[in-house]
Amino acid sequence: MSSTSCGPPPEKYNVQSPQSYVKPPERLEESQERLGAPNYTTNIDTDRSLELNTASSASHNTATNTDAFQRMPDDITLPPISKYKVTQDDVDLAKHISHRLKIHGLCILSSFLSSAHAEQIYNEVQYKYHKTDSFKTGKVIMQAQQSKIRGDKVLWVGQEYKECRSVKLLCDRLDKIILLCDKEKEVRSRTKGMVACYPGGGTCYRKHVDNPLQDGRHITALYYMNKGWEKDRDGGTLRIYPKDKNGSRLDVVPNFNSLFLFYSDGRNPHEVLPTHKERFAITHWYFAYDERRTAIERMKQKKS
Repeated sequence: MSSTSCGPPPEKYNVQSPQSYVKPPERLEESQERLGAPNYTTNIDTDRSLELNTASSASHNTATNTDAFQRMPDDITLPPISKYKVTQDDVDLAKHISHRLKIHGLCILSSFLSSAHAEQIYNEVQYKYHKTDSFKTGKVIMQAQQSKIRGDKVLWVGQEYKECRSVKLLCDRLDKIILLCDKEKEVRSRTKGMVACYPGGGTCYRKHVDNPLQDGRHITALYYMNKGWEKDRDGGTLRIYPKDKNGSRLDVVPNFNSLFLFYSDGRNPHEVLPTHKERFAITHWYFAYDERRTAIERMKQKKS
């Protein structure tokens, strides 16, 4: 696949440095037990399994991120919060995230997982990308403009996590925190995990909005797996254009074991600036219950 060249290296920005790395645990099951995670790998809401074949309503300079709904066969229903082991640290973190989302519409966290869990995910993703043929070219709905908009390769991970088992370590913690911090929109489900790699060579993702069409996506959660990332040398900045910040922008460096959360609608147009070495991230989109149901009913009516 030819690389998508998108211009010069991006500007500077820092998030907190990750903790030092240690040897990962050998057994995924032991990791899940320490996380207090329920067994929900096959918990699928079949009423929501329709693909949303949405049409683009994007402006001339903003692409529409619809790959999650063009390529994802099922929504994953989350267990109720009562099924998790919730600690005071979990509650405090959820309060912090809720406050940042309410005030700023986004939240950045460093060292989201333990060093061991972060290392375990990193190792498996690296193996899948370099030693298997699992990753496919990322898609957008405007296929004629594909090479101008998006340059990453993706692997969808869902239900039983057969594609990349260690991603469940991230999902278990992330799902619990999202359920704790989001009451207003009644988040009950999410997409599969999208593991993405920008292979370097100036690959990027042009400015876009994740959910411009009210398809249900409420919160975007981006987890980064990039060791020793140097923003000036490596590029790959995620640039956010918050709608309520009077034209200002925020640049986020994709540092190892960091998590970036933001509202998926028109409040946060964003882009991945040119990337000059391999850049890995895992994305989940969490659905607002009412909006998702409405979107699915709308699609059912179109198909009938």
